[in-house]
Amino acid sequence: MLAVVVAVFAVLWLPYRGLLVYNSFMTLFEKSPFMDLWYLMFAKTCVYINSAINPFLYNAMSIKFRRAFHRMLVCRSGKNEPMIRVSTVAGPSFSSAASSHREVTTFSAV
Repeated sequence: MLAVVVAVFAVLWLPYRGLLVYNSFMTLFEKSPFMDLWYLMFAKTCVYINSAINPFLYNAMSIKFRRAFHRMLVCRSGKNEPMIRVSTVAGPSFSSAASSHREVTTFSAV
């Protein structure tokens, strides 16, 4: 799985990074940089495609990712209980202007 993700990352970032390296050397030798609009749009599109394709690659390659993603969408842990518990506790207030009781809401991970 890791090899596929790294290969896709390298292939899709190569046009943009190649352009940056090339233009860096051209400015170093005081020549005009390569600024073809169509190539720049192609290179940036490849970068965006890389970001968009990652979840699909992880889903296709990893059973652990699929299970964790499903648990996150369902918002439950593996035991049919919520992942976050919310409890409200009433207690005395230390402010003289407020009422004599206050509510504190706490969140705890299960």
